Amino acid sequence: MEINIKSKIFVLAVVLIMCLIIIMPNYNCAFVSYVRADSDVSFFLINKTDQLPRYCSQVDIGSGAIVKCKGTVATEVAKSLDSITGISFTFSGGDKEIDDFLKRVDAVVLNCESVGNITSCFAYSRKLKNGIHVDGNLVNIQIARNGNTITIGSPIILGEY
Repeated sequence: MEINIKSKIFVLAVVLIMCLIIIMPNYNCAFVSYVRADSDVSFFLINKTDQLPRYCSQVDIGSGAIVKCKGTVATEVAKSLDSITGISFTFSGGDKEIDDFLKRVDAVVLNCESVGNITSCFAYSRKLKNGIHVDGNLVNIQIARNGNTITIGSPIILGEY
């Protein structure tokens, strides 16, 4: 039986979440200052929260939770959450928006790969703390582009893209 690419990505995301829960329980929220106001934001938490702001939603993922909100309130939401292990945000755009983001965070792209219509790149920025090792490189940003949908995560994208 052949496993499709979405199943592989889902399994990889679950494994990475588990690894991050073990090695990075106190993620630095500096990344949230780079979240675009026009984006959909996901915070990945070790524990489900009882103090959810009214303009957010929460998804229980068994070993933790995902809190979702709009980019306009991301900074406020991040301040109210404990045990953040990662943050990602999704918006519409193209190469210009990716280049603008990389310049803002002063990031160096370390490698990229494409699978079908999806291009994924790993990068490192000295402006952000923490990171994980991917293919022997310390990374703290992942950018994925699928058509005109861009997802950016730190230290990597922990959900779908």
